[in-house]
Amino acid sequence: MTAVTAVALHDLTQAFDNIAVSDDSNPQPGDVDGARSSFFAEGLAAAGAGAGGRVGSDGLTFNLPTDFVGTEDNALAHGQLAPRPVMRPASAFS
Repeated sequence: MTAVTAVALHDLTQAFDNIAVSDDSNPQPGDVDGARSSFFAEGLAAAGAGAGGRVGSDGLTFNLPTDFVGTEDNALAHGQLAPRPVMRPASAFS
């Protein structure tokens, strides 16, 4: 078993170390699941989720990056500590 050292991050993008979207003609860099699988950019575009597009789920809309093919775009968990927004309770006086 490999020892894991927690590393504090200022931004989640600092931990991006994995390619989820690859090109049909060059799938080698993709490995979203550890088994060398990836999403093909052409298939995503055909389904309406191409670069620079918008996709929705459960009432939320996500803006996709304009250049995400073959780039590190997600993080595998290795014990990183990622920041999260501080939530403050609403006040009747605010």
